[in-house]
Amino acid sequence: MKCVPVGIQELDAKHHFLLNHDQLMTPRLEQFYKEKLHLKVLETKKKKNALRRTILLSSEKQVPREYSLVHFYLGNMKEEMRNEIIAQKMPFAKILQKHKTKTFQKTRRFFKIKTDEKIKNALQTKADFLFGKKYRISTKNGKKLAEVVVVVN
Repeated sequence: MKCVPVGIQELDAKHHFLLNHDQLMTPRLEQFYKEKLHLKVLETKKKKNALRRTILLSSEKQVPREYSLVHFYLGNMKEEMRNEIIAQKMPFAKILQKHKTKTFQKTRRFFKIKTDEKIKNALQTKADFLFGKKYRISTKNGKKLAEVVVVVN
């Protein structure tokens, strides 16, 4: 996969709406597509106080909307939230909402990615390029909760 940094002005209207915000991604995607999204975990690696996972968020009709790589800082979370992330039943944004966790999202960069077969297959797309962003989710007092790389379909 080859990523090329892009500026906000290079995003079309759809991707500008989906990526240029400080909201949680799952509700933003659900708002845009007017459908509930469901978590499918593709890969997980757990270390002491961290968990990395590769996921898809898809519609009820199994239409993939988002491909993400997420690094969770489990040591910065309450036990109940940690357990829900490890259980891998619901998107992180839904867990944060359930626990009424106030967060701050800081976008580090927007990018355009040349899709490889892995991403094309996961997102069921033939597109040669897709847009995404890398961002951090922290608590309002600055504790890192997750680093996220997201590609939207």
